Amino acid sequence: VVDDGRPLLGICLGHQIVARAAGAQTRRLRFGHHAANHPVRDDTTGDSVRSWVGHDIDLNDVEFSPDGSILATAGDDGLLKMWDPDTGEEIASVSGTGGAVGQSFDAGGRLVAAAWPDEGAVRVVEAATGRILHTFDGFDTYVVDTALSPDGRRLAIANADVDFVSVLDV
Repeated sequence: VVDDGRPLLGICLGHQIVARAAGAQTRRLRFGHHAANHPVRDDTTGDSVRSWVGHDIDLNDVEFSPDGSILATAGDDGLLKMWDPDTGEEIASVSGTGGAVGQSFDAGGRLVAAAWPDEGAVRVVEAATGRILHTFDGFDTYVVDTALSPDGRRLAIANADVDFVSVLDV
C-alpha cells in the first residue's frame, strides 16, 4: 500500500520479494489465469469487468501504468503487450525469445521494461509505441523482474539465481 493508502499490484515472485523486503504485506490473487482470455475482475464481487484475448499461451505478468491508462501484459508467447484497459485495444507489442516476465513502468507511464529470461535480455521500450529504446543482454542468470526508477533513468533487475539486485543506467 502506498503512503496515501492506495494498493499496489504486482504479480510474480519478484514483486513479492521486493514488497516483503520493503516491509509490505503480500497476498495471492483470488483468480489465477493460464489461458489466452484475460479477465479483469472486481476484487469485491468477483464479477468480470472486462475480458479480452491477448496472448497465445500462458500469461505471466500484468502491470498497470501509474495513471492506469495502459495495461502491460507479458506472456510465454514471448510478447510484451500494451493495452488500453478501457477498450481492450492493443496499443503496442514487443517480441522476444522465450517467455516475457516482470514488466515495470516509470512514474510517467512513458517507459516500460520487461525481461526475456531465456534470451538473457531486458528491454526498455516506449509504452505507447513499443519502440525499443535500450536492450540489456548477456545476462547469465535468470532475470525474473524489473523495476524502472520513477524518472526512468535507472533499472533494477532481480535474478532468480543470485541474492542481489542489479541497478543499471538506462
